[in-house]
Amino acid sequence: MSLMKLHQHQTNLKFSSSVGIFLSFMVATTILVTSQVTRANAQSTNRDAPTSLSTNIISVTGLKSEPKTYFYYFIAKSGELKLTLDIDAGSTNGNGVVSTVSIQDQDGNEFSQLLAGATPGIPGRQVKKIKFAQSTPVILMLTLPQGATANYTSKIKIEGDYQLINIR
Repeated sequence: MSLMKLHQHQTNLKFSSSVGIFLSFMVATTILVTSQVTRANAQSTNRDAPTSLSTNIISVTGLKSEPKTYFYYFIAKSGELKLTLDIDAGSTNGNGVVSTVSIQDQDGNEFSQLLAGATPGIPGRQVKKIKFAQSTPVILMLTLPQGATANYTSKIKIEGDYQLINIR
């Protein structure tokens, strides 16, 4: 093999090795980012390990669900926090449904509660405004409907002075 071809062969090996290392790095980074996103978007049923909110809208759809409670964590800043709870019972749910949202401190002391009910074809909504004197870590507790016999949707929208958290 000539010296020129040997140098070209070594250069090609270095290039393909560098490409392999780069691709491995990209795959590892993608797996790491995806696993963090999945964990952040999971809905916790454990009050002591609430889901850190990364969006201001929580939407849960269920079918014939048993009652279930989810816990979320964020910071209510000094000022006014507006919460909107919407619920839709679906068009074929004969019983109607009720969802509740409780805003609490980390010890379980309640600042406020929302309760919205819906019947077939008639969605429900409740809006609450809560004032905080200082930045306060809060737990949002969402309790899903009992007795649903068809699809339903509960949606909470958070507006005003708050800070979403990616890692708790």
